[in-house]
Amino acid sequence: MENIEEYATLKALGAPKSLVARVVLTQALLCGTVGSVLGLFAVIPVIDQAKSLIPWIYMPWWLPVVMVLPSMAMCSLASIASVRNALTVEPGRCSVPKNHLLNTVYEDATELAPSRTERIGSSGLPILRRWPSRIN
Repeated sequence: MENIEEYATLKALGAPKSLVARVVLTQALLCGTVGSVLGLFAVIPVIDQAKSLIPWIYMPWWLPVVMVLPSMAMCSLASIASVRNALTVEPGRCSVPKNHLLNTVYEDATELAPSRTERIGSSGLPILRRWPSRIN
């Protein structure tokens, strides 16, 4: 699940679970369709070559096309685990390093009230000593 942060962002923006599940399923089906078509383009010439070398090989014309349906079903079933992961991720989970977030919060707090901002001990968490009564 390399896109887990994007799903978390979608959830943080208020996307319903059905939308997140639909996005994951659509991606799986799109990948399955592209893979099936590429596989057909690779296999059909090999089958034609085998038919020319071995005359008793028979394959109906519709068989490669019909095999796309089971591959789509397998892609849909395989995406169930990804859908479960995407639906259970915390909204707003991101891959930004923790220290970067702390520095950003500190910089924002410093801009808000420069004389009232300080860092707490070894944790480096920014705090406001007293909330400003008025922000310019």
